[in-house]
Amino acid sequence: MEIGHGRCFSISHVTFKRTIYLTRTWIRDLLNIKRTPMQLLKSLLFLVFLISICSNINGQDCINYPDLNGAPCKDCAPAGWIPDNMFLIYPHIIPPVAAPLPETNCTWLSNFSGPSPAGGNVVLLIGDDSNPDITSIETTIFGLNTNVTYTFGIYWEGISADCAINDYHDGILRVYIEDVLYEFEGATEWELAEVCFVPTSSTVKILLTTYEPGSHSAIIVDGNFDCSIAEQCCTLLPTNEEESYATCPGESITLETGYLNAIGSVQVEWTCDPPEGLSYLSSTNIESPEFIFPSSDQDFAGGTFKYTLNLEDDICVQTIECIEVNVVPSIAPVFELEFCDLDLVAQLPT
Repeated sequence: MEIGHGRCFSISHVTFKRTIYLTRTWIRDLLNIKRTPMQLLKSLLFLVFLISICSNINGQDCINYPDLNGAPCKDCAPAGWIPDNMFLIYPHIIPPVAAPLPETNCTWLSNFSGPSPAGGNVVLLIGDDSNPDITSIETTIFGLNTNVTYTFGIYWEGISADCAINDYHDGILRVYIEDVLYEFEGATEWELAEVCFVPTSSTVKILLTTYEPGSHSAIIVDGNFDCSIAEQCCTLLPTNEEESYATCPGESITLETGYLNAIGSVQVEWTCDPPEGLSYLSSTNIESPEFIFPSSDQDFAGGTFKYTLNLEDDICVQTIECIEVNVVPSIAPVFELEFCDLDLVAQLPT
């Protein structure tokens, strides 16, 4: 969810719609056995190139990060990751088993669903009830393209553990990418958490941790993320020039909204509270309609119309809420004239 300015915000509902395929007939023709060896080699190279283009047709790629695996240990991290701790509460590499946990200060583990997706050891992260991010692991990714949308995916699960002097229970996964925080919660079994982002530089730091205020939390994380199952990132970006407009009856204004980075065609729909506000728009299916309130009602005392813009491309839906139009009533001016020039008074009609 991307938060906008002021009271208005955008909500992204991602649905995976991409379908790319090659027909059996086309492949058979492309790799026709009657071709010469050189023609066959060229066909194979072209096919590999075509598949690579189709699999990343919208400029999206997956982050390749170091494995989250290793021998059991305390105050440690897998190769390629850096551990951090506060208050002698450490990240661990552990097997996902009940007990005992070798090389740790934890005596038992429970409420986990079973073997890790990668089939090996996992990383245990523990959170304090009042100090965020006391245990974490961090890695740095190099060679990214600032014009590409990337997906970072990681498996995780909330668990229970008895470590040191505290019992720890289901926590929230917190992922920092370029110091931007993404949170995931409610994983009672292995779940895949995905983050879509566009890097601001070619080098990006990724930090994994857990924290849930008021609770000692524990989670386990594992890699082995298969990019082929990643959902297509939503790149549709709504734009909104103003959050609030003021106008008078009979005057026309334009609601300056739009969008960027759409994938495929875009469907536009406006809604309003109260619903009769839709009748004052020039169209309810364009991104920048004109608003005009009729001036025929002499008893109109003013009112506010709250509009919502829904944008849907081939991947997702984005919403801009609380675009307000305040219509002020027309006021007939009343003048009071006072004269003290006797000559002017004498010239006034009687």
